[in-house]
Amino acid sequence: MDIEKAKAIHGAELSGARLEGLQKGREEAKCELALKFLKIGNTLEQVSEVTGLDIETLKKLEREQE
Repeated sequence: MDIEKAKAIHGAELSGARLEGLQKGREEAKCELALKFLKIGNTLEQVSEVTGLDIETLKKLEREQE
């Protein structure tokens, strides 16, 4: 494999990892925001609508916080 091809592959791998990391960070931020909304008394339905997280995920987050 020549050096240029190896560099291109490495760059693509890094780009994919970077995107994966950003996506994971966004999901974590959604979960943190959801927990804050739940703590101040919003319903599961309201939090789901605002964050885009499904009700089951929100229930799981609540159980993990107990």
